[in-house]
Order: sequence, then structure tokens, then C-alpha cells
Amino acid sequence: TSLLMARRAARTHELALLQCLGATRRGLIRLLLAEVALLVVLGTTAGILVGAVGLELLWGLRPSSLAGIESVHLEPRVVVAAVGVVCLIGVATIVAPLLATRFPKDPQALRTSRALGGGSVAARRAAVVAELALSMILVAGATLLGGSLARMHAVDLGFESEGVATFRVGISNRTFPEDAERARLAEEVRDAVSRLPGVEQVGATAHIPMADWANWVGAAAPPSVAANEASRYQFDHRSVTPGYFEAIAATLVEGRSFRTDDSGTVDPVVIVDAAYAARVFPDAQSVVGRQIVATRYIDREFVPVPATIVGVVRSMRDHDPARPPSGQIFWPFAQSARWELTYAVRLDAMASDWAERVQQTVASVHGDLAVADITPLENYVTEAMAPLRFASLVGGVFSTLAIVLAFLGLYSVVAYSTRQRTGEIGIRLALGARGRDAFGGVLSEGIRLAALGVGIGLLGAVFTTRYLDSLLFDVDPLDAALLGAVATALLLISAAATALPALRATRVDPTRTLRP
Repeated sequence: TSLLMARRAARTHELALLQCLGATRRGLIRLLLAEVALLVVLGTTAGILVGAVGLELLWGLRPSSLAGIESVHLEPRVVVAAVGVVCLIGVATIVAPLLATRFPKDPQALRTSRALGGGSVAARRAAVVAELALSMILVAGATLLGGSLARMHAVDLGFESEGVATFRVGISNRTFPEDAERARLAEEVRDAVSRLPGVEQVGATAHIPMADWANWVGAAAPPSVAANEASRYQFDHRSVTPGYFEAIAATLVEGRSFRTDDSGTVDPVVIVDAAYAARVFPDAQSVVGRQIVATRYIDREFVPVPATIVGVVRSMRDHDPARPPSGQIFWPFAQSARWELTYAVRLDAMASDWAERVQQTVASVHGDLAVADITPLENYVTEAMAPLRFASLVGGVFSTLAIVLAFLGLYSVVAYSTRQRTGEIGIRLALGARGRDAFGGVLSEGIRLAALGVGIGLLGAVFTTRYLDSLLFDVDPLDAALLGAVATALLLISAAATALPALRATRVDPTRTLRP
């Protein structure tokens, strides 16, 4: 809008001259409408093409959590509305103001005025201020999302995903109906995989970290807690094999890890995480050896049974990097055998034929075992962060476009204003003003507009960024340092936008500007 307004003001003298030379007002209307129509056709065509291609690119980068949405496309109503807005802008900023302008009919009168009906400078400035304010809001939101993504990448997950390969094994309940059979099978697969070249550690779990699969939640309370109060002690339960904690580099805080002799024929034992220990036994120096009543999966039922805590591991973020650990109970797989296992294998290097080797190895243990989802553990972590990454990408794209448009808008306004002040600047230079004074005057005009727009945008960001709270991680929507940095960056960009017109002002030739 500001560019069109500047163009219209620059052409006022030309149109006045055409009318003095015999052009009718109707002819000028046809000329202006033809130019606007050309701009609309070219602009909207380019915009629709860029929008369609950009939409496809963004849609291709969407996280799998959005896979349920079949498609996102440009609807005809949206396109028609966009074209209508462009037409309205063209008519409102070019045709209508010029039609309301009264041009002198004497050609001699044109020599005394370099710009007739130059339009409202205040309107152009208001448009730029609004543009900068909206840019500030968009950039602030995108920066908050980007900061959240950076914080999430830096968060301590409680395990190490780098260098760990995973694969899932489904165990048929018809072929292996007994708990002991499934436990023995899980150990045989683990032993077979551990003999593959490059394998350092291998273990399995019914639910791998960051995989959005259903997990069982059950009570795990001290024996002193009454049965009707046990529902207040609900925690995640996981079945794991020996070697699992070592494979994902989970830290054992105290006690021991699971062993092969933690079978279904011995007394039940569990390992808890630090979050569980702190919540259930806040005053205890050590929880190893403590008794709890935890939910165990046995004979196809979830049954609360007494168990002894034999170890404590550092808390892990299993469901979502943004969700703090709330407490977990780990059962030996031999004492709580499930129907599906995901193996975590720490490798010194992943061979190109790793997937084929795993499938052959598992098939050698039992031909009925199905292998699926052979993938690095890092992929699960990356997928868990994908929604925030996608939101940051979309916000970054639109905020970048906003900055570019604000840069062009501010440049056009300051450049036009400088052109209008050429005579004034020439007189000042002829009277002894220095070039840097002209530079500073023009630059200060742009900075004032930018400061006003950024200030209004800062207030708008304070009221709007709080709606991003559900997407943010470890970042305050009203982070003063972050919002201040964004405001400073926009002011610097605005200064760059006004620097070129300000530099031109210093090169004004007083003799040419004072010439009649």
C-alpha cells in the first residue's frame, strides 16, 4: 500500500500535464484502471503461485501428528477474497485519490509546483507504522517459538539417543500364550542380537521413550497406604529386560539394574525413577529395599502385588520432551511379560545392512516373530519435537516476509519524503548545512516512524503472545529480554531501510534544486 501511494504521488505531476495537453478525466480513469488491472493480474497470479508452492512445501514438512488431516489447499473463496483485497487496495490508493484531485488547466502553473496533490503523507506514515507493529508481533511470536525449540533441544532427557538403533518385535499371543514363554523368547532375541558385529549393549522395553504408544498406568504405593487411597499414587509402568538401561545410557542413581535371575519364579522386584522416589518417599535417604504395592501384568491381567525396590534410575522424559517426569515404575520383563517389545541396541557404528541383519537374526530365533520400525532412537526424539519445530518454521516464514514488507514500506515512505524535501535540503546545504546534518535529519524521520511502530507492536505482542503459551517450552511469553532483543533488531533493520534515502540526501546538488 505504501509503495502504491508513493507511486501515485510521484505521478501526480505527469497526470496533470496529460490533462493540460488535452486528456479527458474519463481517459485518465481508463488509464489508471488499466494499470491497476495489470497490477492485480500480475500480483495475484504471482501470489497464488507462490502460495500454492509454499503451501505444498510446508505441508511436506508437517509432523506425522498432522497426518490425520488429508490435505490443506487454496480454496476458491480464499483466492477470490485475496484478489478482492488487492483490487480494493489498487483503487483506494491510486484511482480514487487522483480522481479527487483538481489539476490546473494552465500548463504554466505546473512549473511552479513539482508535485500536485501528493497525497497524504500522514496516511503513508500510518500504513508503515501499522506494518511495523504487525511485524513486531509476528517476529516476537516466531522468536518465542524458536527459543522454545532451542530450549527443548537442550533439555536433559535422562537418556542418550545418539548411536542407538531400535526395532520392534511383535509376539503372537497364540504362539506364545504363557508369560514364561514370552520372557524366554525375549531373552533369546536379546542374546542373538548382542552377538552381531558392532553391538555394545542391547536391551528391550515394552514402550520405547518418545514413542507415542499406549502404556499402562497403575497404582504404586507403599503398603501402609489404604486400598481406597492407592488411586492417588498413579504412575507409568514399564517392562524392561536386562541391559535396557545400559543400552540407552540411563544413569543408575543407586542400587542395581535388572539381572537375568530376576525371573518370574523369584520375589517381585522393581526399579523406580528419581521422580517417583522424591514424590513417594520425600524424606528417605535411600529407597532401595523399600516395599511398595505396584501393578504387575501377569496371566493377561493387571494385578497389584508387593514388590521390593532394588534400584533407582535418573528420571527420563518418555512421552514428550516438554513434559517433566512424573514418576515411573520399571518391572523386569520376565516378571511382567507383555506382547510387544522394542529393542534398543547401542552400536559403535551402524552398518549399511543393519536392518537386514536384524531381520535375519530375529528370524533365526523363531520364524513367527515379526520385525518392524527398524529406526534410530533419535528419530523418536526428533518426531516428538516435530510439532514445535513445524510451528517455529511457519512462524519464521511469515515473520521473515513481514520484515521484508516492513523494510520496503519504510524505505518507500522515507525515500518519497526525502524526494519531496529535495528543495528544502538544497537550500539548507546552500546556506552552509553539512551533509551529515541532512543525513541525520532523514535518518531520524525513519527512526521515529520505526520506533512508533515497534512500540505499538511491542504492546500488541504483550497481549497476543500469551496465546502461544501452550506451544512454548521453558520460555516466558512476556520474556522482557527476548522482546527487547526483537524490538532492537527491528529498529536496526528500520535504520538500514532509511540509510539509503538518507545517504542520497547528502548528495543533493544545491544549484540544481534552486534552479527554477
